[in-house]
Amino acid sequence: MAHNIYHQSLQQTLDIERGVLNNTFKVSSFKINKNNLGAAAISRQLTISGDKGSKFNIQVFNSSNAFYDFTQNSFSAGFTSAKNLVVKMNSTQFNLSIDFPASSGDTYHILIFTTPDSNTEFTRASGAADKQIFHKTISQVSSATLKYEPTNAGSGMKTMPSTSVVSSPINNETITSDIEWTIENIENDSNGFGLRLIRQPIDTDWYFQTTETVDGAISSATQVKVDDLTDLTEGMVITAVSGGSLSGTPKIIAIDTNTKTLTLSAAQTFSDGITLTIQARGSSVIQNAIGVGLTIGSFTATSTQLTKTVRTDPSGTTVNLNGTYGISGGSHVKIKGVNVNNNGTNTVQSVTASSSAGSMVMQLDQTGLKTGTTLYFKGSARIITIKGTITINEYPTSNRDINLNLDNFITLGAAS
Repeated sequence: MAHNIYHQSLQQTLDIERGVLNNTFKVSSFKINKNNLGAAAISRQLTISGDKGSKFNIQVFNSSNAFYDFTQNSFSAGFTSAKNLVVKMNSTQFNLSIDFPASSGDTYHILIFTTPDSNTEFTRASGAADKQIFHKTISQVSSATLKYEPTNAGSGMKTMPSTSVVSSPINNETITSDIEWTIENIENDSNGFGLRLIRQPIDTDWYFQTTETVDGAISSATQVKVDDLTDLTEGMVITAVSGGSLSGTPKIIAIDTNTKTLTLSAAQTFSDGITLTIQARGSSVIQNAIGVGLTIGSFTATSTQLTKTVRTDPSGTTVNLNGTYGISGGSHVKIKGVNVNNNGTNTVQSVTASSSAGSMVMQLDQTGLKTGTTLYFKGSARIITIKGTITINEYPTSNRDINLNLDNFITLGAAS
């Protein structure tokens, strides 16, 4: 009798140590990488720890209610028994590999639950919502395109080049883009007066642009409420309005995220519902606005040497040429060549445009020039090359454009 009592007491102690007193099995932990998934297909392992004999069901489904088929290792519409995995642990650890497909964005639910006849409970330490249910979600985010592109407001340039980087927001790698853009003057009689490089590009020539809608009219006030604060940060400037007028280029100096109110550096009068065009200028403000880890290296702009040939012997200040595209009038451009008269200030005063003929008027008499002489121009060009690097180590969650404002350092030439 005493032996039986001792045996029962020992067995009870062992059961307590194993967490299965009164035939109740304990699951103590669920482990899976819950970080966001990238757009590419990937597998993740689910590890469950608990008492040998623990019994539970596993279901995995996405935002479209497509369930994971544990026999096919893929998601599909509808629900069958193959999409409900019944597990009875034959050791203290159970491992399951789940294959997540490539997707441009989704949310996956991992649901683990017990049934009344399983005699299994999830401990509080396991992270379960209660003793019978464990539920976690994993988000899958699409890759985003970050596009770098030069812009200008005029009509004197050909189609702009661009450089794009496609990557996942979860990517931890550093990507450096080596940029070499060719900016070309349009070749026609209306706009073919060259490009004038007035300085080198600087950091604040780069910008990100967005728009916001005014929520409530203001009159001579420095605070304005907007509908949304996405991609806004302090230091951005308002550059245009869809209605009324803009006083200067006001800067955002403070943002109240609770009321969606912007405090501006200068008082403005805005009508309700108008659209504000807002720019983040310079790499640090751009980073704060769109959440990219951005380093803009030193950029250089170089004019390609412009040459033309004399078409007929001149008899005064007018020089006939075999084409004029790329030459700017208005006293900005100097010339060199055999027998060029540069005995004093001598710039191009005006240009009569043509693709194969045309002429220019100089300040000084150029009677000494001869037909066929090659002339070299300084001060305007038909082609400007821009080179530099941009490095990214943190990526946006959606497509974004970062632009280089060419108008800040390249001026379109004119006839005179």
